[in-house]
Amino acid sequence: MLTGCNAASTDKHTLDVLFIAYDQGESSAFLQIEDALTKKGIRFNVLALGRAAAVYKDRANVIILPEEVDPAALTHKRAGLLSSADLAAITQKCQPSVVYTGMASAVQAQLSNAFERRGSKVIAFYDNFDTAVGNAWIRPFLDTIKHIDELQVPTEQTLASFHHIDKLKDTRVTLVGQPALEEWDKVFRAVDARALREKLHISPSDSVVLFAGGNINDGYKQAFQRFVSAAAQLPRVQFLVTWHPKFDGTFEAEVVRLAHSGNIHRVDKAIASTAELCKLADVVTTYQSTVGAKALYKGKPVIYIAEKSYDNFLILAGLAERVSTVNATVKAIKDKLADKETKVSLSPLGMPDKPSSEVMRRIVEMLES
Repeated sequence: MLTGCNAASTDKHTLDVLFIAYDQGESSAFLQIEDALTKKGIRFNVLALGRAAAVYKDRANVIILPEEVDPAALTHKRAGLLSSADLAAITQKCQPSVVYTGMASAVQAQLSNAFERRGSKVIAFYDNFDTAVGNAWIRPFLDTIKHIDELQVPTEQTLASFHHIDKLKDTRVTLVGQPALEEWDKVFRAVDARALREKLHISPSDSVVLFAGGNINDGYKQAFQRFVSAAAQLPRVQFLVTWHPKFDGTFEAEVVRLAHSGNIHRVDKAIASTAELCKLADVVTTYQSTVGAKALYKGKPVIYIAEKSYDNFLILAGLAERVSTVNATVKAIKDKLADKETKVSLSPLGMPDKPSSEVMRRIVEMLES
């Protein structure tokens, strides 16, 4: 009999999954997978620790942790672990058939090990598009994990990279894509592009370029300055600016104000989200944001404004362009706008069209095996 993690999921016909989330990126993917499982009638629960605690704060199906455990306490401690008493208290709350965990922290591995010892099968999900070799943020997880039944990855490139990690040489690695990308499918279906243009006072005939803000550091500041300088040289194009949710947008607002260019508009999130604005955009620019992958997934040409040393899987695959000067930024935007009818996609990376459905299929197979 498959037992669940709460009273509502103890029916003997229930197939139970426990998600263990830590980071924002994997949480975004898990939310899409959860939707697919719900439609299939598979019940699940979530253990949310670290940054994921805020993501899941008001959602159903989240396991209530013991009072002495602060779910956000490990936010900046990827190598942090639970005490033996806390680990026992949490694992005694349920016995899932499958544990589906991210790889962002040691505590996820610690919990997975504990559930595996009690009979759970473990699926680990690598949510990053960059190669796993030399990727420091997964090291605490890899150093702590004892056994993985299946490792799921987003692209053929990341799949190949795991073959070079000795600890996982005998682990089954499966290409499933990145479910987090599907978050924008819902947004694009819901957005009325014409109505949003009217709301922003943008003519139907105007070309639109979006800058998606990121974490503020010296490199980001330089990149944004280059973007604004380039935008000022293209007065017939409308430029929209958003900022990273960790910040308040004052940096971007000040740079835009000082530019004195009427075609550059910082858009408040109360008016439209980055995803909604992307629906309008003919071209999407950013510094090093994951918005680039989501925009490409939706067929938008992407330009990274970053230092010459910066690379990512999209740039290396020739799917996105990197520019490092104002003049190069102006040229890249002009070229993309002139060729905006050409559709781009992530298909060269070998990603499945519906990642969440692919993940669900593998989970169901494991539950039924």
